[in-house]
Parts: sequence; structure tokens; C-alpha cells
Amino acid sequence: MNRFALLSLYRSLVRHKLYAALNIGGLAVGIAVFLILGLYVRFETSYEKWLPDHDKVYVVQTVWTIPDSPVSGPIPWTMGGLIDQLREDFPGVVGARINGGDRAGTILTDGRGTRVDAAQVDANFFQVMPLPLVAGDAATALAQPGNAAIDEKTARAFFGNRDPIGQTLVLSMDKVRTYRVSAVFRDLPKNTEFKLSVLVPLTREMTSDYWYHWGSSALRTVMRFETPEAARTFEGKLTAFVDRRGKDLANPGGKASEMQHLKLLPLTDLHLAPQGQDSGTAKMTVATLGLVGVLTLLIAVINYINLATARSGLRAREVAMRKVLGADRGVLVRQFLGEAVLTVAIAALGGLILAELGLPLVNAAGGLSLTIPYGVVVPALVVLSLVVGVLAGVYPAILLSRFPAAAVLASSRSPGGGRAGTRIRELLVIGQFGLAIAFMIGTAVLVAQTRHIRSTDLGFQRESLLVLTSMVDPAVPQDRKASILTAIRALPQVKDATIDTPAIGGSGESTNPHMPLPGVSGQGPSLTWVLV
Repeated sequence: MNRFALLSLYRSLVRHKLYAALNIGGLAVGIAVFLILGLYVRFETSYEKWLPDHDKVYVVQTVWTIPDSPVSGPIPWTMGGLIDQLREDFPGVVGARINGGDRAGTILTDGRGTRVDAAQVDANFFQVMPLPLVAGDAATALAQPGNAAIDEKTARAFFGNRDPIGQTLVLSMDKVRTYRVSAVFRDLPKNTEFKLSVLVPLTREMTSDYWYHWGSSALRTVMRFETPEAARTFEGKLTAFVDRRGKDLANPGGKASEMQHLKLLPLTDLHLAPQGQDSGTAKMTVATLGLVGVLTLLIAVINYINLATARSGLRAREVAMRKVLGADRGVLVRQFLGEAVLTVAIAALGGLILAELGLPLVNAAGGLSLTIPYGVVVPALVVLSLVVGVLAGVYPAILLSRFPAAAVLASSRSPGGGRAGTRIRELLVIGQFGLAIAFMIGTAVLVAQTRHIRSTDLGFQRESLLVLTSMVDPAVPQDRKASILTAIRALPQVKDATIDTPAIGGSGESTNPHMPLPGVSGQGPSLTWVLV
């Protein structure tokens, strides 16, 4: 484009300010929404891909097949002793256990407790999940029962500028123990299902017989395979393994695998994997938001193309005058296409600015850490500008450059593209409004479902209910809990208080032992115990 074409575009935008604001602004908003939702989908589908060799790590799923049971379906938890039995039956398998994480422990310093994402893991944990280390040796970091590996954030919080290797910390999980820091690993990013800041060895004394009870869900079991084929081959052997090892699950005359079986789930699929019956919500949410982003961009593009083609007839006399002054058809086509591409580029820049301004609000609302990868986004916006600009400019360019100059200048009105142009614009308007109405319907359904979730009766009074999860911490002596409860009840603001093992909200513990039935042979059914 020469400077005369740029001057013509500038004059056109300045002369029709409302058109410029609607067309460029609408496309910019559409691009901004598409960018933000695209970044969210990219974030949600990137879980665990930061881990070296993430494609070789699998999570063992327990899959219940009990008809009409709320626990039917896959869950990424297994009984505590599964990996021990797998090693006995399949020598050479590589796997490790993860018990805890997500504020499951407390570091005690100077009589004060700090909740941390502590987990007990097997000694070979770093061989299965090679978290990047900044200090220490992965092969020996967890080899001794008194060792501990911590992340950089924990090292800074408790040891400041001192070298954390060799320092001691007092950690409360199943009981209070003192550990020596043997390794420091990098802080885990936000796109991970594993909340880990302190890792300590999982020893036999920390386990219980309940861990080896088939039917329990005590912890995560992760395994490592060099190829997907090796993982599929191993998975094919798990049915016979369950029938052989989990006999107490079987109904009389049946097989254990008819009640429960095991599956291998790729580590990168864990975040969006359905957990239990009717719980494919995460995948549905991500797919829906991705579709919303695409449709929003599509509506904005259609709106831009429609306004551009509808307004193109107003420039017919300008085209005629350029022809009189010597411009040929090729020059006019290039001018119109260049103007369209440049206009879309301005909208793309506006959309990028809006997305950058909106990201802090989105991150704060969703607890995310989305950032714009300019190395990917800028080339994508360049391609978008070219594609949308050509789509918006090709029809007006070909149509207007075709008109004879004499006929246009002699006419009392500007040509509008005839019946074909009218039909194209009608189709664009129909498509645009159809998508907009679909958005309205979807939004109304979402609002109704959200209102239902917030207002439905859960069977107990939620208002003014406070859960103190620290009461399950082993650092709180058992003989002190009664006096603490009495003191809480004595507070004038407290109406009543109680203690139970699995607190509302999912904190606490419960057991599922077999209950012998009077007069009935066998171990009896596996029942959940809740102490209140």
C-alpha cells in the first residue's frame, strides 16, 4: 500500500467514526475473548507436561463396577499395598506411592505450626517422577528414613539464605518426626495435580493393615513404562492379578474383577480424567469454554465481514474516480485487500491489549497464572489478520473494481452489489444472530444450573458453619481434643461444636473394614465407619 492508500483508509475511518468503533471494536473484543479462553484451554490441557519424561508415567486407577453404586467408575486412588503386591507378582516393575500432599502436614517451629503440602513417598519416587532438583542427588535423596526433600519456596521460608542441605525440620503427619533435608526440588507449577512441597520416605511403620485391604482407597500409585506398548501389555495382565490378589472382593462364585479392576491412566490425562460416576465435568467445561472462544471469534469475524461488505458500495464513486485517474483493476484489488488486512491488524492489536488488561482479573478470579506467550500469539494474530482481512476484503475488492467508471459516476446512487451481495449479507446476518441466540440460551441454562447448585438443599444448614481441619493433625494430642472442644463451646459466638472423623468438606479420615455378620460365614461386607 502506498501513502495515498493509507491516507484514504485514515480518512475513511475518521469520517465514519461509529462504523470504525463498531467494526474494529467488535472484532477486538472477539479476539480478546478468544485469546483469554484459548489460554485457559491451553493451561488446562498442559497439566504435568512440564515433568521430564511425563509420557512415560501412568497413574493406577481403581475402577469400581458395582451397579447402582455412587462409587462406580474410575478413581485415581488405590489401596496402600498395591505396589508391593505388584512387585511380588511382576518383578522389575517400576512404581511408587504418594500419600498426602495438599496441606497434609505441619512443620513445627518455635511452638508454631505451618501447614505445608507434605507427602510420604517411596524411596524411588524421583526415579518414577523425576522432579527437577536444584540440590541433592535424586538416587539417594529419600534413601534414608530420616531424609526429606523440600521445594525452593519451603527452603526460603524456613532457612532463608542458609544452605538447606543438612538442615533439620520437625514435621507432623501421621506423627511428629524430625527430618534432615537431603534435596531441594524446583517449585511445582500451577498446572499440576500434585501439591507437593515436602517429601519424606514412606516406611512400613507408617502403614497399617488397612492399607492392604482390597477395596480401600488410601493413596496414589504411579508407575513408569518406557513405551505405551509396554504399558498396554502390563495393563492387560491386571485383570488376572485382581482376581488372584483381591479374592475378598468377589461375590460367592464370582471373580474379584467383576467388582473392581485396575487401569493405567497417562499422567497428562489425570487432570481432566473423569473420577467416579457422572463426573466428566472437567473435560466438558474445558471443551465448552474452548468452543465458546471459537464461536465468539466467529461471531466477531462474521460481524466484521458483514459490515465491511455492506459499506463497500459507499466507496463506488471513489473507485470510479481512481479509474478515471489511471488506476487499473489490480491496483484497486490490492488497495481494498490491504486496507482490510490493515484494519483487522488494528483490531488484533486492540484485542491483544484488551486480553493483557483482562488477564489479571481472570487470574485473580480463577486462581490461575495465565500469561500471553507472545512468541505463539503474535504469529497467530498475523495469520488471523491475513485470513480475516482477505475474507472481508476480497468480495468488495472484486465487486467494486468491476464497476465501469462512467456508469457509476452517472448513477444517482451507489451500487450495492446486486441481489448476490444482498443474499450474502443476509446469510451472514442469519448466521451471526443464530450463534448469538445459541449463546443466550447456553448462558440462561448455565445461570439456572449455577443458581440450583447454590440454593439446593444439601440436607444440612450451610450458613454459619465453620470447619477446623487442624483438629485431625497428629500434633494435637488426643487427650487435649476434649478440652479444646469444651473451650470452643464456651465461646459466646459459638452455638455448638462437635468432632467427627470425615469433616464436611472432605477433610479427615474414614475406614472401610469388613464387618462380620452374626450367623453368616465369611468376612462380611465392607462398610464405611464414621466416628462422630
